[in-house]
Amino acid sequence: MAGYIIESSRADAKLDAKHKDTYAHLAARGVSPVMRRHAAQCLENMSKVYQEARRNPLVFQTQFPIHAMLEGYRPEPGEGVLTEDTLTANIPSWTQTAVDMVEQLYEGWFLDNVFDMGTMTQPTAFVNREFFKAGTAVAGEYFNDPDLLSLDGDLDVDYLDLNEECGSPREIDYSITQELITAKRKAVAGDVGSIAQHDGQTQFGVDILNKVQSMGALELQREIQGEAVAAAVAGVSDTVTWTADPAAGSVYESLDPDVWARTLASEAMVDVDTLMMGEKGIRAGWNRAIAQPASLARLLKLNKPAFDLAANMTDTTGSLVNYHNLFGVAKAQDKMLFQYEYVADDTILCVRKDARFKVFGHLTYVPIESFGVFIEPRNGCARFGMHTRYVNKIIRSGGLKKIAITPEAS
Repeated sequence: MAGYIIESSRADAKLDAKHKDTYAHLAARGVSPVMRRHAAQCLENMSKVYQEARRNPLVFQTQFPIHAMLEGYRPEPGEGVLTEDTLTANIPSWTQTAVDMVEQLYEGWFLDNVFDMGTMTQPTAFVNREFFKAGTAVAGEYFNDPDLLSLDGDLDVDYLDLNEECGSPREIDYSITQELITAKRKAVAGDVGSIAQHDGQTQFGVDILNKVQSMGALELQREIQGEAVAAAVAGVSDTVTWTADPAAGSVYESLDPDVWARTLASEAMVDVDTLMMGEKGIRAGWNRAIAQPASLARLLKLNKPAFDLAANMTDTTGSLVNYHNLFGVAKAQDKMLFQYEYVADDTILCVRKDARFKVFGHLTYVPIESFGVFIEPRNGCARFGMHTRYVNKIIRSGGLKKIAITPEAS
C-alpha cells in the first residue's frame, strides 16, 4: 500500500477551496461540514445547468429570458420575451427586482415615563394602606372603627385642645388594610416554515424567524402598555367635561370659536389641577397626560399653554423601527404629553407622576422570556414561544383624572 496515493478527497478539497467564503458564513451559523459540501454541490449543479443552457441561445432564451436580455441577446422578430401583445398583467411573471420591503411602524415604549415601574419577587404581593383616626383606644394592637373620624378628613382643628390641668388628651388610632395582588400571564407562540425562511433570505435578505419572534415580543409590549393605560382610564376618580360648543344661552355662546376653544387648556386643565390638589393622597397637580393624536392636536392649535414639539426620535425594538410618542412639553411646567392611538376618542388622561409617592404601578414578575426555538426534524418547521408575568395596580386613584371632550355638533 506504500506505493499508492489515495486521492478520493481531492474533489471535496477543490470544492472547499472554491467555496471557502460561503463555508465560513455557513460555519458561523452552525452548518455541519457535510451540509456545507452538499450546499456547495447543489450550487455547482445549478451553475452547470445554467452554463449548458447558455451554449444554446434558443434554450437560454426560453429558460432564462431575463438573463438573456441582460447579456445583450436580441431575439429574432416574433420570438422575443416582449411582444406587441404583452400586457401589464404579464409583468409580474418576469419582473425580478424588489424595490423595497415596506415594514410596519409601531408606537414607542413610554409607560415608564407616565407610571411607576417596579418588580415583584413573588407571584403575589400585598398593597398595604394605613389609616389614622380620632377615637378611643381599645384592647389590641390595631383599632379600626369605620364610624370614627379620619384624621385626614374634616377634623376639627380644636380636637387636641387640652385645657384641663390633670385631664387626659384625645387619642388617635392606627389601622392597616391589606389587598392581595396577583401577577397575570401573557404568552405568544408561532411557527415559521423552512421554505419561508429560505425564500425570505434569498429574495429580500430578511430573517423571517427573527422578525416573527421580534413581532411576538413587541406585541407583548404593546398589550402590556395598552392594558396599563386602559386600567388607569378605568380607575379615574373624577372627570372634567369640556364641551367643544358653548352651551346654548350661556355667556360664552357669543364668543369667537377660537377664544372659546382655548378654555380647554385654560379651564379644563386647571380644573384637573384643582381636583388633584384637593385629593388628600396627592395634593399636587398633573404633570403627565396621554391622549389620541387628534385630541392633543387641539392643544397645539390653541397654543395655550405653550408646548414645545418634541424632536423627532427613533429607536428600535428587535428589528422593527418605532416612532416615539412624545407630543410635547409645556414650557416651565414639567407637563409632558404623550399621544397614544388606543386611548378613547376625545379623552385626555391626566396623571401625577411623583418620586415621593406612587399613583399607578406596573410591576413585572417575569420579564419577557423566550422559551427558545424548536425545529421539527421531520419538516424543518421552527416553533417558538415566549411569555411574561406582571401586574397593574392603582395605588392612589386621586392621581388619575380625565378630561372628556364633547365634540362639536355636526
